[in-house]
Amino acid sequence: MRKSGICHIGAAWKWISFYGCFFAFFSLFVVACFLWFSVAASFPEREKWRDGVDQRIIDWIVSEFKKTEGIDLSTDKMVMQRLKEAAEKAKIELSATTSSNINLPFITADATGPKHLDMTLTVAKFNELTKDLVEATMGPVKQALSDSGLSSSELNKVLMVGGSSRIP
Repeated sequence: MRKSGICHIGAAWKWISFYGCFFAFFSLFVVACFLWFSVAASFPEREKWRDGVDQRIIDWIVSEFKKTEGIDLSTDKMVMQRLKEAAEKAKIELSATTSSNINLPFITADATGPKHLDMTLTVAKFNELTKDLVEATMGPVKQALSDSGLSSSELNKVLMVGGSSRIP
């Protein structure tokens, strides 16, 4: 279905691809612009991509903590909420720095006393954790380009949009 609207980007037709995460869904739009725009193809992915990224960070934290402390944090709902918030914060920090310190004092306790979580997530580790999620967007990208009848070389611009466009 083609949608149209106003587009002021110059005196010639431009093909623009919008790639990003909107309201936790990965989406891709291929748009033709002149004095108005017309959506030539779109691919809204129904899988919760953003939550998948956060979950990868959480799973990594749980796994690393279990290796070092021998305690499975995933069984405690309050701890998991703290980890969810920490994962979101780390993801945001990685958009501007090469590493993020995840420091959650008194995350849990055992017979020996309180346990503290203090880890560093690097951009390299983040990329390793999320590589398959990013690669999974390539199929929809190719499908939207095919639906629009364009090749990637015919796009004038690719605009990264949404919060997840700022992550490494």
